[in-house]
Amino acid sequence: MRTIFNKTTVKESLPARTNGYYFAITDDIWILDGNHQINIKAVTDILDDNLKDGYLNTIAYFSRNFSASFSCNLHGIFLKFARNEKFSVINKSAVLNFKMKIDRTGSDLRCFRLFIVKWHSLGYSGIEQDAIQIMQTWRFNRPNLGEVVKRRDPKQGPLTDVEVQSFNDCVIRAYEKKDISLLMLTMALLVSYTGRRPLQLLQMKIRDIMRISKENNDIYYLVNIPRIKQGLDFREEFRTYRLTKELYKLVCKQANESIILLTVFMGRDLTAEEIKDVPLFISTVKFRLIDKRLSLGYYLKNDKLHYYRGKINKVLKSIIGKEKIYSERTGELLNINARRFRYTLGTRAAKEGYGEIIIAELLDHSTTDNVGIYVQNNVDNAYKIDKAVGKALAGISDAFKGQLKRREDIEYEITPSVKIKSHDGEDAGSCQQCSSCSANVPIPCYTCMHFTPWLNGPHEKIYQYLISERERIHNITQDRNVTESLDRTIIAVGQVINHCKAMRDLEQGRETR
Repeated sequence: MRTIFNKTTVKESLPARTNGYYFAITDDIWILDGNHQINIKAVTDILDDNLKDGYLNTIAYFSRNFSASFSCNLHGIFLKFARNEKFSVINKSAVLNFKMKIDRTGSDLRCFRLFIVKWHSLGYSGIEQDAIQIMQTWRFNRPNLGEVVKRRDPKQGPLTDVEVQSFNDCVIRAYEKKDISLLMLTMALLVSYTGRRPLQLLQMKIRDIMRISKENNDIYYLVNIPRIKQGLDFREEFRTYRLTKELYKLVCKQANESIILLTVFMGRDLTAEEIKDVPLFISTVKFRLIDKRLSLGYYLKNDKLHYYRGKINKVLKSIIGKEKIYSERTGELLNINARRFRYTLGTRAAKEGYGEIIIAELLDHSTTDNVGIYVQNNVDNAYKIDKAVGKALAGISDAFKGQLKRREDIEYEITPSVKIKSHDGEDAGSCQQCSSCSANVPIPCYTCMHFTPWLNGPHEKIYQYLISERERIHNITQDRNVTESLDRTIIAVGQVINHCKAMRDLEQGRETR
């Protein structure tokens, strides 16, 4: 029998796959990186003594040579197996019994077989030959990927353009109202615009932000985003993504905030090289890990000062809860996570006519194996907004964020410069920000937090105009994206109409008392 250690009581640090992390085989908890740890004790407490050395050395092999997330997954699956029943050896009967009880989709069984076969091939005791032989006969179906994308699932699949626009607008509005921090704003908009996995964005550092001038005076705003799903080490490989000027400025502002936070904590100015390696999203909670007697560069070269991987999804859900952002499809609070923005990016690219190779590049896939779902299901399944549907959606929409008032109640505030007129010149409302706004009124106004529609404004006329305009645009362009550009405004106008009716009903009720 081959072993790394003669006895499991030997205390020796082993390097994890992620740079800067070590574990001892005798530790109860193995910390493999900033996001993953293995509760070894959970297995060894219930495992037969005859199997402990084999398990510990095999999971140590994976922890040293494979990604932390993969090693944690293997550990979790073996823990399920160990809890299944008591056994002193792993034989044919044990693995078949586990196969009958585990999720039959195949992914867990694949990992379980890999772990047991590696255990046996490394020469550790506890695995009988008949277990290996029976597992080698197992065949697995290809996982059924992308079902939520194929059926455009309203709770798990890609978001509609209205939902994305509603989310982005509400995020910006929440920041303007100081309901969310700069960090939350930047995280939310980066994941919305790039469709990248949370861990990719959380691994970014200041050095990844670039502004490049071309010979023709064109300026490109770029970020290098780390790749994480290709068996790579921490920040080993990158894909470059182009940002808008506005998003670039926001990212730079967040970068400066991270630099200031670390500078204040260290009590000194950071060197130019240290600044380059400061995390874009730095976790102040992890400052407690810093020993100021050591070089700061040690902490900046790895992920020790970066947020844990669940941070972005937590931020997204927090924003939904604070701002009460609803889905126009379900009538419920928008079920949000970073994966849905990723699905949305792929779906939008397919609608624009891009092929599998381009979509794979956009989604940072190494192959085109899993992007066919976007191209194959690129059907125009846009919901139709008509008068009835639009007003029904308005009942649950958050598109309108202004405040409805009677004109006579704010007459003293109204000047010609703040009046908002309809498409045919009638007064529809007012806006104190109008003088600094270049919007093509009144279409964008109904989704603006600064807009005050008037109770007796021509909102019904505007609504009917937008419905007919949507139909006209569709007949001319036959383009779903162009057609849907008015949808959120249509919903917002419908919401204003509903508010007007409710206010009139309330006033009439008072008069009849």
